[in-house]
Amino acid sequence: MKIATIVFSIAATAQPIACNLNALTAEERKEHAALSRRVAGAFREPSATADGWALSVPVELLPDLAKWIDSERKCCPFLRFSVVVEPGATAARLTLSGREGVKDFLAEQFRLKTF
Repeated sequence: MKIATIVFSIAATAQPIACNLNALTAEERKEHAALSRRVAGAFREPSATADGWALSVPVELLPDLAKWIDSERKCCPFLRFSVVVEPGATAARLTLSGREGVKDFLAEQFRLKTF
């Protein structure tokens, strides 16, 4: 049984697969860059899904992860985010996905590969 599931889904059929940092204010960009370093730097256990990537993130970073998703969805509206936290888990499972092309975009942006 899952204790928490947060899903932010963005209909992305017409959105280009490109980040628009101008969707954030200068202050938001600065905060987003710091959040990105903390959150993306903690990504572990990447696994490819049909339309994206699933990653583990330590539960201690959940507040930062939520802020990161909120910023990321503004500048990358083509992404779909899903966070699952299982009972007693030490890591959350973040899934980033979207339409065709998003999986490759994410692999390049976050230097993802399966081991």
